Amino acid sequence: MWPVITSLSSSPSCTVTHTFELRGLSRHKRFPPTGYPPPFIPRSAHPSLSWVPCHFLRRRTQRGDDLLTHKEHSVNTAKPNTQSGSESSNAMQVSNSKQAEVNTLRKAFVGQKYEVKFTDDSLGAVAFLQVTEAGAVYMIGFSGKRAKPDFHYRFRSTKHADRYQDSWHKGLVSRATAKAERKAEKAAKLSQPHSLEVGDVLVSSWGYEQTNYDYYQVTRLVGKQSVEIRELAQQAAETGFLQGECVPVQGRFKGEPMVKRVNENGTVKVRSWGVWAYKKESIKVAGFEIFKPDNYTAYA
Repeated sequence: MWPVITSLSSSPSCTVTHTFELRGLSRHKRFPPTGYPPPFIPRSAHPSLSWVPCHFLRRRTQRGDDLLTHKEHSVNTAKPNTQSGSESSNAMQVSNSKQAEVNTLRKAFVGQKYEVKFTDDSLGAVAFLQVTEAGAVYMIGFSGKRAKPDFHYRFRSTKHADRYQDSWHKGLVSRATAKAERKAEKAAKLSQPHSLEVGDVLVSSWGYEQTNYDYYQVTRLVGKQSVEIRELAQQAAETGFLQGECVPVQGRFKGEPMVKRVNENGTVKVRSWGVWAYKKESIKVAGFEIFKPDNYTAYA
């Protein structure tokens, strides 16, 4: 018969008494606060314990009711959307609901001894402070939509904590500003038409133990942000052992047409695992387009 748990104490040592009815033996086992469960007790026998450390069991007992109460409250107070065509309003409600859930998880993480020291709703930033009776200063900071803290430190005094908080907040503002600038710059580039034209030759390089080159030609413009390309044949000549030079042959196609989107840098993604093709520079001599050879390497 499987062992049966007869008692579970709330002491830090987390003593658990098991009764074994095998061969009429009775035995006591002391579990450490952390670590793995003993192999002779099946997981399915007591699924409610989930074999988590004792300190988490106590923490779940203290704060589990608060989380459950919040979830029930959010479900009961949620109002059904009866209006049509209000997608932005629905998205805002979903965002607020997610942020409220994140805030609840943050409060459950820090506990009841911490107080809110600083907030910045635009960055989703909040800092919690605790000053113990012994004079120890603890601070926990969150930002964005993360439920895990950015930092959880002990400081010599509240002055040191405030200094670190200011530095942390300035870093958040700086990163948010840089991200907004990059996003605006990318949007501005995408709003402009790309520079590729019909007849342009693109080249891509890829390989691990060897260097391969593929060539493509733009055959048609598709809208403002996409082009149709086809892979080109190439001429190659060996210049040494397992190496040589290659150039594209315009108009000699060996692949099917592909419609690809042109990014803000004028490059095209030609392979799903991350190979980009860019325009190959050339010069015209007596009406003919001449390309600079590319050096390839081979393996076996």
